[in-house]
Amino acid sequence: MTHKIILVVVVLLFNSPAFAGDQPIGEGRTPSLFGCYARIYDRAHLASHKGQLVVRATLSIKPATPEMLADKVHPQVALGDLKMWIADRKQSFDSLGACRLQGEGLLCLGSISAAEADACSSKGDGVHRCRIADTEGSFEIQGKAGGVLITIRERLELVPPPYDGGPFLYLSPTNVGNHDFRLFKTTPEACE
Repeated sequence: MTHKIILVVVVLLFNSPAFAGDQPIGEGRTPSLFGCYARIYDRAHLASHKGQLVVRATLSIKPATPEMLADKVHPQVALGDLKMWIADRKQSFDSLGACRLQGEGLLCLGSISAAEADACSSKGDGVHRCRIADTEGSFEIQGKAGGVLITIRERLELVPPPYDGGPFLYLSPTNVGNHDFRLFKTTPEACE
């Protein structure tokens, strides 16, 4: 009986997050969030979330560059490349974010394009040919069973490649239909 208990304790210990690599990203710890996440929202989901603009999303989380890791003032630990597609558009809208630790997850600054565009008269979410703001916005990434939850924290501007012009997709934290996105872990090819 004692040997069985010891065996169970050893198995549990070696399958714990400390040994399995599921610790949060941080100094001296293995990043559990690194990888590719994706989701295609089916018709049933979109029918029950009528205001949702995003029909498909991918997120690639990679280690930060050595230069970013060495920055003691603004330490960044990861790069979060977020891509979103909306209905009737083949090209993705992207935000290439530098991420820092926040609790058990990451807070990623968005990226803004170099485009010079007129200011929008409307501040509403959606696709615009004009600029709502010149701030990069931000999104948070929290680990969830089988994937991640992406939450828009500050109005996020996403732009299509090659990132030097519009149109622009805007998502804000106050828009209930477009501020949280659950994605699931998948193969790296899904994020290419």
